[in-house]
Amino acid sequence: MTMMSVAESVKENCTVEWLEWHRSSGRTFVEHHRQEGCRVEVRDGYASVTFADGGGLWKKVDARGFRWYEPGRKRPANKVN
Repeated sequence: MTMMSVAESVKENCTVEWLEWHRSSGRTFVEHHRQEGCRVEVRDGYASVTFADGGGLWKKVDARGFRWYEPGRKRPANKVN
């Protein structure tokens, strides 16, 4: 998958999904996360996500397992297909 052409943009009220990888006792496992009502700001290939509760995270736009959906859309906004 290729990274979309990203211009600076801000999207409100998005649903965001991402993965967190953990390692414990020699085993690697993944945690799936999903937040709704997020603000996504894209700049220079990175997305700054602000959750409705004020928390947030930074992710590379093309990071494995990271996607966001604009309101009313079924396809991820950051994936090209």
